[in-house]
Order: sequence, then C-alpha cells, then structure tokens
Amino acid sequence: MNPSPKTLTGNLLIDNKGACDWGCQGFLAYGCKTYAVIIDPKTLQIIQTVGPQKGFINVVRWSGEDYHHAFATGSTYNLYLACADTSGDVVIWDVVSGQVRTELSDASATKAVIDIQWLRGHATSHDLVVVLRHPDLLELWDGFTGVRLWRKSFGENLLSMTLDPFDIQRLICLSEHPHLVVATDVTVTKEPSSLRTVQFSDPSPKQTGQRRFSNGSVASEKSLTRNSSSLSKMASLATNILTTQDSSKRRGTTDDTECTTSCIQAVFSPAHQNMVFLVFPTEIQIIDVEVDLAVHALRLDKSSPSFVKCLPCRNVDMFFCLHENGSASVRVRKQSNKFQGENREDEMIDFSYDVKCHSDSLRLLRHCKVYNFVYHPFTEKQVALVLSDSRIIFIDILTSEYSSHGPCLTQRKPALTLADSTCGKKIVTLVNDALRSREKITLRMVTAGLISGIASPVTVLEMAPSVNDNHGVGKCVAVGSEHGSVQLVDLYSGQVETEVKLFTSPVRGIVWVNTTHLLVHSYPDPPSYGNRTIQSEMVDLNIKSGQTTSIVDRSEAKGQLLQVTLSPSRTYCVMIYKEKEMELWNINSRQLLREILTPEFIRPTFASWYNVVTWKSTRMERPDNNGRLRKMVKRESLEQFFVTGQLIDNNAVTRLTVCDGVITEPTVLTNENLFGIFAPKTEIVTMRWQTHYLLIGDRAGNVYLNNAKEGRHHARKIVDKRGFEIRSIQFAPGKINMQFFVQYSDCVFVYILHPETYSADLLATSPTLGSEMVDLTWCGETSVAIATEDGCIHVVDICCKTPISPVTSTNAEIDDFVHVREGSMKNSVSSVSKWQLNGSFSPAFLEPKMTTLLKYSLQTNIKPYNIEVTKLIDQLERNVVHFIQDKNTNISERCLMVARMFGDEHDVNFWQQVKYSCQNGKRDTSVLEDISKDIDIPSIISSLATEKAEPKLIDFDSAEGTTDTDVEDSQTDNEMDITLSNRFDTDPSLVSCFGDMMMSEDFKVYESQKLYLLNKHRIDMRVKELCSQRWIMLNKIDMAVSVLMETDLEQSQFKTDCLKACLASSVNQTSTYLSTMKLAATHLIVAGFISDGVELLCLINRRLDACKYLISYGRWREALWLAKASLSQGECLQVVCKWAEYLWNSDRKSKAILVMLSAQQYVMVLRMLCAQRHFDTAALFLASCVERGVLTRTKSTERIYLEFAKLLSVTNYTSAVNQYCDLAGESGVHFRDTQNE
Repeated sequence: MNPSPKTLTGNLLIDNKGACDWGCQGFLAYGCKTYAVIIDPKTLQIIQTVGPQKGFINVVRWSGEDYHHAFATGSTYNLYLACADTSGDVVIWDVVSGQVRTELSDASATKAVIDIQWLRGHATSHDLVVVLRHPDLLELWDGFTGVRLWRKSFGENLLSMTLDPFDIQRLICLSEHPHLVVATDVTVTKEPSSLRTVQFSDPSPKQTGQRRFSNGSVASEKSLTRNSSSLSKMASLATNILTTQDSSKRRGTTDDTECTTSCIQAVFSPAHQNMVFLVFPTEIQIIDVEVDLAVHALRLDKSSPSFVKCLPCRNVDMFFCLHENGSASVRVRKQSNKFQGENREDEMIDFSYDVKCHSDSLRLLRHCKVYNFVYHPFTEKQVALVLSDSRIIFIDILTSEYSSHGPCLTQRKPALTLADSTCGKKIVTLVNDALRSREKITLRMVTAGLISGIASPVTVLEMAPSVNDNHGVGKCVAVGSEHGSVQLVDLYSGQVETEVKLFTSPVRGIVWVNTTHLLVHSYPDPPSYGNRTIQSEMVDLNIKSGQTTSIVDRSEAKGQLLQVTLSPSRTYCVMIYKEKEMELWNINSRQLLREILTPEFIRPTFASWYNVVTWKSTRMERPDNNGRLRKMVKRESLEQFFVTGQLIDNNAVTRLTVCDGVITEPTVLTNENLFGIFAPKTEIVTMRWQTHYLLIGDRAGNVYLNNAKEGRHHARKIVDKRGFEIRSIQFAPGKINMQFFVQYSDCVFVYILHPETYSADLLATSPTLGSEMVDLTWCGETSVAIATEDGCIHVVDICCKTPISPVTSTNAEIDDFVHVREGSMKNSVSSVSKWQLNGSFSPAFLEPKMTTLLKYSLQTNIKPYNIEVTKLIDQLERNVVHFIQDKNTNISERCLMVARMFGDEHDVNFWQQVKYSCQNGKRDTSVLEDISKDIDIPSIISSLATEKAEPKLIDFDSAEGTTDTDVEDSQTDNEMDITLSNRFDTDPSLVSCFGDMMMSEDFKVYESQKLYLLNKHRIDMRVKELCSQRWIMLNKIDMAVSVLMETDLEQSQFKTDCLKACLASSVNQTSTYLSTMKLAATHLIVAGFISDGVELLCLINRRLDACKYLISYGRWREALWLAKASLSQGECLQVVCKWAEYLWNSDRKSKAILVMLSAQQYVMVLRMLCAQRHFDTAALFLASCVERGVLTRTKSTERIYLEFAKLLSVTNYTSAVNQYCDLAGESGVHFRDTQNE
C-alpha cells in the first residue's frame, strides 16, 4: 500500500498572504511557497498539491460552475484552479488530474499579478479570466486557449479588483489614492472605455513621498531613517529646522505630500445590488456605487481590535469580519419586528450591522499571523483561517432556535446553509432576549477542525513500522524540525497527528523502537569560535501519552551524537559520537552496557546491524518459590553489527557480536577481505543489509554488493554512477523487496537489485523539486517521502514523474520520479479508492457518466437505483439523503439540495429562482409549441411582449387606474419584511440577493425603501437629482417637489430645480398639456438630455414610452428599474422580455432564462431550456410546475419527457426511463419498445 503522491507544505511566506479561495464544490485552496494545496474541510485531509510554479503563489481562484452540466452534451464537472505567482505567470491547473491545463503568459506579461477573477455568465465560454497586473494593467484572457483578448492601462497604481455579482460588465478597482475606479462596460470583445472614479473619505490616510515648504526646500519623511550615520541624521535634522519658517509664517506652507489610502479591501455585497464594502482598520464604510454615496459607516471602539478583512454573505444579510488579534465576528443587519404588522410603505432601509457573535482570539505569537480568511460560498456557515505557520482553523457558525416554549429541538429539513438554519427569523445576541421574544435564534462560533502544517525547516524523516508486518511500514512518518519539535504526520490524509516540543536545538535523528516509542536525539550547531564541547541529548518519546524519558546523561558533554542504530530484536542500540567512544545500550532497561573501544579505527563513522537474529536456547533448572527445581529454557539472542570508519593499516570493517548483552572479540575485515586483491583505496561511508545481502557505499560514490550466505567475501561493484559521497542507502519495505535508493548530496537514484547476477538496474532518478533535498525515507513499496530545504515533504511514486496525485483512474504514467527504464515498474492507477480518499466526495472525482447517473437518481428519486449508485449514496450525508428520498419533499427542494451537494452553481441559481418565483401559485396559460422544430427565441420573446401589452397604467397616489389585484399586492408589500426573506416565508433566502430578478412587487418595495435611505444621506447634487428623478418615476410628486425646493441659492441649478418643482406641481390631464409635454420630452431626449425627457414622460404617465426611449439608448438598468417600480404587470413584462432578448443575443442565456422565470413566464422558460437542449432541467422544471399547479400537462409537454428519457437511457437508469416514457405518451412507449428490442 502506498500513500498518494502529494506535497505536504510548511510555513507560508509573506508573498502567500491573501492567496486562498473556497470553491463552490467545497474544497479550500491556498498558496504555500510555490505550491497550491487543496484541502477537503469535511475530512480534514489534503486531496491534492499542484506546483511548483516559477514564483511564489500570491493569488488562487477556483473556477465557477455556472454552466449546465450534462454527460450527453460533454459539459462535465471539473476542478480548475487558477494560480498566479510573483513572476507574473498565471497557471490554470486541473486539480483532478494534477496537470497544467493552460498557462496564461507571454513575452509582455512579466509584471507581478495583483489579483485574478473568473468572468462568469457567458454561455459559450466558461474560461474567461480577468488579470490585474502591477501597477495598472487589466487583462482579459481565454483560459482555454491561453490567448489574451485585450489589455487596459489605467494610469494609476491599483491595489485590488472585484467583480459585480449582479452585473458581469462592471468591476471596481481600489486605487492607491483614496478613490475607486469603476468600469461599467467590461466585455469580451473590447477593453473597457467607460471609466469613472468614486471618491471616499479615508479615516486615516497614509502620508508618503516628500513635503515641500514655501521656501523651496524638500524634507523627506524617510530621510532620517535612510542615513546610517548619526552625524548625517543630525545634519539633516538641523537643515530642516533652519530652513523651516516659524509658526507665524507656517500657514502659507505648501503641502505637496501624497496621501495613499489606508483601505484594506473593497468588495461588492452579494446581498444588495450596487453596495460596496470598504474595509479600513478602524471602520467599514458601505457605499452605493450607483450614486457614489456612503450610506453607512461601522466604526470600532478604541479598545477593539482592528479590521483586517470582510466577507459579506448572499443568502443571509450579514458579513464575517477578521480582526487583528485573529478573532472572527459575525455582524447581522438590524431587523425590524415583522410580527407587529407595522406599515412599511414609507420605511427607510437601514444598513447598520450589529455584532451577534464572535470567536475567541487566537493569542498569536510574534512570528505567527493570520494570512487568509475565507468562508464557504454556498453554506455560509463555516469560515477558515490560514495562519502563517500553515495551520488552518475551521470555525462553524451554529444556531440555537428559541420559541415561546423554549429551545426548539426539531428540524424540518437538513440545514445545509445558514439561511436554512435561520429561516428568516430574527437573530438576537443573548439567550435572555430570545426567550422574551417570539421565534428568534442566537448564533455562536465554534472551532470545528484544525489542520497543522509541517514544522519548518525539516531536518530528518523516519517512517513508522507497521503494526502487523515487521518488515513493512505504517501510515505515519516522524518528522524532526530545526526548532527541536517532532511531528507525527499521516501521509495518507496529510494531517499532523501529534506534535511534541522536545529540544531547543535541531533534531538530528529519529529511530522507532516500536509503534508507540521512538528515540530522538539532538545537539546544537557547533560554535564558530572556541573549543567548547557540544552537549548531545537523546530521549525516549511515548507518542500516545507524550511522556519523555532522557537516555543520555546530561552531566557529561560527549560531543556530537552522529548515529543511533537499533538492533533487529529492538533490544540494543549503538551510539556513535564524533569525539568519543561508541556506546552499546540496552533500550528496554535504558542501561549503558559498554563503551566500545575500536583501536582499528581513529574514529568510527557508521554502524549497521545484520538483520538476521540468531536465537540460542539453553536448558536449565531453577528452584521455584517452594524450593523445587523447575526445568526452564533460556533463550538468548545473538546479533551482529558492523562498524566502519577512518582506516588504519587498511582495515575496512569491524564485526562485533552481542550475546545476552556481552560483546565478543571483534573480527576485523580488511579491504582485501572485502574487495579482493585489487581492492579500491577508498573509505566506506555506509552499509545496508537486506537478508544476507550487504550493500556497501564508499566515499567515491560507488556501491558494492556482498553475499554473506555464500561465504563470498569479495564484493562486486554494482553502481558506478557519480564521483560524490554517498549520504545513505536504504532498501524498500518488505522482507524480500530488492528495490533500494542511493542518496547523494544533491540527488537520488532508485535501483532494483539482482543478486544472482550481481547487478542492479536503474529504475528512476531524482524528481523535479523546487528545493534541495534534506532527507528521504521509504513510505511504501514504491513510494518515497522526501524532505526539502523549503520545509516541504514530497510524497512521490517511483513509477511517476511529478509530486502530484490524480484522483481519477487513468492508465497514463503520471506523478513522480523521472523514468529511466520503461516497464520496470507497473503503471500508476491513482483512483480515489487506492489513495484512501473515500471520505471526500466531489462529482469531479467520478466518471462523467457515473456522475450524471448519480445526479439523475437523486433528482428524480425513482427506485430501484443501480448498484453502483447505491454504493455512492451510502457515502453521502445520511440526513441529506433521507430528506432527498422523502416522498413529501417537492421537486424544487430536492433539486436545490442536490445542486448544493454537487457544488453546481448553475443549478443552485436556477432552482433557487424557481422556488422564489413559483411560490405564489400564479398560473401560466401560454401554449407550448412543438420543441422538435427549430425555435427562434428572440422572435418568440418579441411576440410574447406584444401579446402581453396592456395600456392601463398605475397611479400610486389614487386608487384610480389600479386593479383589485394591484391593491392586494400593495397591502401585502406593506406588511412584509423585504430585507429578511421573501413575502411567502417558504424560502429562507434574501429577496434582495436576486437583484434584477426580483418580482415587481418585491422590487418596488425594496427600491422605495432604498430611495428613502439615499434621500436621507444625500450630500451632493448628483444624489439629489437621482432622488427627485426617481420620486417622479414613482409618481411621488410631493417627495420630488420637496427635494427640488431644498436646493441652495448658491447652487447653479437653483433656478432649474425651482422651475422643475413648479412644473411637477402643476401637472394636469388636458390634451394640449399632455401633447406639449410629450413633444418637449421627445426633443430633450433627442438633444441628449435623456434623464430630463424621461422625467417629463413620467409626469404625464407615459412611463412605458420612457422605458422604450431608455432601451433605445442602451440604458437597460434604468429602463428595468422604471418598469418594475412603476408599470403594470403587462407593461412591465414588455420591458422584461426586451431585456431577456438582449441578454439572449449577448450570449448570456442563463441569465435570460432567470429573467423570464422572475416574470413567471414558465412556458417561455421551457422553450428556452429546450432551445439549449437542457432537456433534463426542462423535464424536472415542468414536473415541479405541475406539482405546484402553475402549469398543466398537455400533449405538447410529452416531448420534453421523451427527450429526458433519452438522456436517462444513456446512463442505463432503467427505472427512470420507464417512468418518463409513460409520461411521454405514445411516443414514449414506442421509444421504450425500441430500446427493449
């Protein structure tokens, strides 16, 4: 059995800070030196390590899964990781195979990478990567072909970049100066040209550069620190004092000091559109980038630790904060009590956040810092902290629900996400507050897991012995560090099982006594001056209890302890000192048996035990307690060890025999005895026994073989490879395993020994590693663990090429050592079962056909399952599987749960929108056409917009022109808490997270509340104009007039605003007035005053015409806002259909489907799904609509079931094929009969 090839990393570098990402499939990746390590947080094991790259990795990003997955169409699940390093290269890795997929680099791409993001939302390309390079270069690359599409230079230093989750065409960059750079037209075809800056108030700007005084002298802030001489410092200080004017004239000083921002992070809120969080050390500002206005600021107390990072959530209105002391906190937005039935029509949305829970501080040491802070993007209930010493701390956010009767112990469904746990209830801080209220919950943060890295730098490795096989090895390796600690590392999971601090000096050697005890010795580095003797230490460590027992007497300084070797019977050990005599110890009794004087050598350097133990039995009689003589058999072990060192009189090796603790007379073997008459004049440096074969390595780099069983004393040379000194020789585990490696100072060679012919064949040479080797040991029959100077441990397979482990079955030669001789070793098949990663689940680990079969089995829940699927389902979480297989679980809930389990971002967005849009039960009476014909989606959408047109408009001030349904919806909106959850309270997700896909009723209430917030915080004319314009669009004339009349006399727009207020107040419905206003609005729009013309059209209730004008000028966002906030349902549908058509033609088909779904056009959604040949999603969506009663089964819907049955037949899912063939009618029966034939 062999562990999976991987790299276990050590401490992180400062360049690795921020290089961490948590993917939608649940895996965490972080950069460590030149490697990227992938962790499974559920099983706390390393599943993959990719690298090395040219430079230190400073950015890692998982690719999205926002596309439809189906085996029949070739769109399978993948794990792609983009890694950027300090050399400027961006490498996209295929984590499943461990190979490089694409490298994004060319001759001009040499600048350091600041940030990278995957550009999502395009139907034809899922591999678009946005790269921000130092200092101001923005690039778009095709991650599939490795071609750069465009490059944009901003002309100023940029610090970070973030993409808008609601609009893929907008991104913001944080500048070095206190402002944001916003690009609103990011497309695939051309570089962004529409740029603007958003200024913000920096609470503590940094002063850099030079300060220029009025007399022309320049004083640099760093001038004093740069001069090494104290006299130069005093001269510079005196010059500054003399050239600076007195305080009375200092007011005229010209301060040209450049201010750089102290902003740490700028990130979009995934829960509120247009909201950006700016993180400063002492406060967090929330800015609406649509109007460039700060709507709230969260400030810390002076005693509170500073902010380091902010992670806003999508489905729950809260965010996580990392503080300077290593603690994490949860801040939840203030929520009103929706149980009191308050009128919320004119209520202002509040963006203040309160702390609901926090974790304990880590009490970090001076050399340990928090380098990364991420959270699970789907569940939002687990965060991870990556420390500089490579420890990873996982913290779970747990909930406690309280009702009027006390804590609730029952759960309706498995709470995979934090939104499922909160279920829209109010979150309180104290339990007493929860008990006094009704159906509220509390949060708490609990440490759920810990992964420790390798203590760097590593000095020695020693594999643990096997429990069952005396000649095998176990799963753990003992790792000694330069800081005197010993770690026990499981090479199969990558987890550090035990860590013990033993010495203050480096660990020099480790010897396993048995599976629970090991001998560890250490000595400090020799001093650079003087003749002080070094004190060596050796302890016996019990790895179960952590108890240590000192072996060497500390009262006597014996010098450097070079080697400790244990006898095969695990009874004796030989210790070789550099300046003292050898010592023989009894390990069981911890007694020194004898100091061995070897006059044949000036200094012994190496000892090796013969691995065969001879047992001698002696019959004897001894009296028992009653005085009777009892016959007993005394067994004595006879063991031999061989010692070599510096030569005297051509003596090469001395053999000593130990019998019952007594050493017999030594036997000296000269060079002639070992090598014959033509003995080489060289010094033996190492020896290794395997059964009765002895390998001898000399200082010249040659290896000789001697067969002790045949009595042949003349050794033959079998390796003549190098001219450097051999460091060690070691046989692979196994009683008759003849594979061995020879370690030199800078490389290693693996051979297989042929004793019959006295020859050895070279199997593999040194692997390609990023640093020099320190030590290595066998960790399996064909696996080797190598420690390098950079603090990493590389688990490599001698059959393979690189230290990477694929996790799917393959017949290709992959992974670690460079091959020298083909066919000597069997090919590596790196399946999940072989590498013991059974606890880790990902659809990318399975074959595409099996993944599709498992997905369809869980989604349809049609039994019986296939045998292979049943085995896979048994490995999943039982509570989730029970909920999926429950007959009471509806189809949309089941599909959403499966999508979250698979990490399918596309399906999660779709089924979450289905739950939100279909929950009011509104029926769609449209007719589904024959899907077998070619469908022109844009023309159908245009015709649908024409059919649904309604001339009637909504008057918000009076009930006139408003239908009964509209009145009922308005009353419902007033009573709901739009910021908590949706109106029907069956889906725990935030309504605001849907953004443009919110239904019109919800959108109207949310934007109205947000408009009150902007009106309260308006500080400049731009915000004032937007507020007045939108009040007019909403027909809130009184609010608009109030805003317009507040214009100051000094403002240039004072006259215009007064006239506009008079015009808005004097609106009447005469035909002449209406025609004049419409003509004036048209002329204003043609002249370029689009906003003014739209306001005039809204004043005369021509809002649909205003939307059409906005659409004609490409202002889709404003048109959609006006339509959803003010138009009737039919007229709003016209605008929504036009927008969906635009999205469909712009290759954003997934969002076009979600837009039509938000408009509750279910038949149109089916047409669009079938046009993309997503028949599996179409069939399940149709079944969900029929289950909810919003659609009825017709003759035209049978074709969808038939196409899904064809997809199921590819996966051999017989039971599901039969059921969907029955739903498909006669055509389905015919297809099933054809399949059976």
